[in-house]
Amino acid sequence: MPATRGSSCRKRPMRSPRPRRSVRRHDVRSAIKHGAAGGNRHGYAGYEFEPVTSYAFWHVRNRVHNADLGRWTRRDPLQTASGTNLQSYAGATPLIARDPMGLTLRLVSGDFPNGYGDCGTLDCFAKFEYNGPPLGEPHLFVQIVVSTGKCWRCTGEYDSYLFAAYEVFSYVVPANATYFLFPGNDNFRTGPRDHCEAERKKRGVVKLLPASKFTTLAFLPTSTISLAAAGSCCGEPVSTSGQFFERENLPFNPIDFLEADWHNLVEHSSRSAHVCCGCVNFGCNSTTVHECDPGPAPTCPAIPY
Repeated sequence: MPATRGSSCRKRPMRSPRPRRSVRRHDVRSAIKHGAAGGNRHGYAGYEFEPVTSYAFWHVRNRVHNADLGRWTRRDPLQTASGTNLQSYAGATPLIARDPMGLTLRLVSGDFPNGYGDCGTLDCFAKFEYNGPPLGEPHLFVQIVVSTGKCWRCTGEYDSYLFAAYEVFSYVVPANATYFLFPGNDNFRTGPRDHCEAERKKRGVVKLLPASKFTTLAFLPTSTISLAAAGSCCGEPVSTSGQFFERENLPFNPIDFLEADWHNLVEHSSRSAHVCCGCVNFGCNSTTVHECDPGPAPTCPAIPY
């Protein structure tokens, strides 16, 4: 109803529209030119900025990242070897891992089938493959192996063990190599334990380490040795065989191994669980858990050791 003379209704004053905030796009070129770094073109993980193009391009060795669009300009050169997402970086974990070359060391199945058998027996085989840019110097495969177990004797006693040591394989990846397949097979073997129940696990993390990181190559192990684990399983001592070093006698700095490097670290593992009490549960059905990574899944009977 329109307002009339003498009416108490008043028109509300028109509000002026709220001023729109100006959105200023971050100028990467200006930040590099006037930043505290004095025009440093190198950014996170060694990215190198390209100041000539109209887009904010960062060169990352084998790929180029467009910071304006927030994506890579080309696919991962490994295609699906490191995952199905061809636009990913470091497994989507950039805070804890890096991928300086955009290429990888990867894990492949061994030459023998994985197998399991009596009372927790398990064999898991693996090989390692490098496929990347030419290596500037010889490299060696280094692995840290961690083995644990929880065991109960059929008479009720409980014991456990823990083993951790570095292993250096005798195979040397030559300088300038762009492809190298580990010639041997790394076998995670879990032997049988009767008169008891047990759950046992092994995990290995492998990395390619440059020869220059070693203080000496003269004392690298050339044959398989056995190291005892701390503890026992079902009343029996536990040992692990490989080309191992005692931690206090390492020919390299562990920091160089432990530094996160997403595509230069691979791991494989095994897990076995069984119940063999009363000496009646022999055969493959006595091993209730048998897992190997990488696959294929273990089959029965186990490979003879």
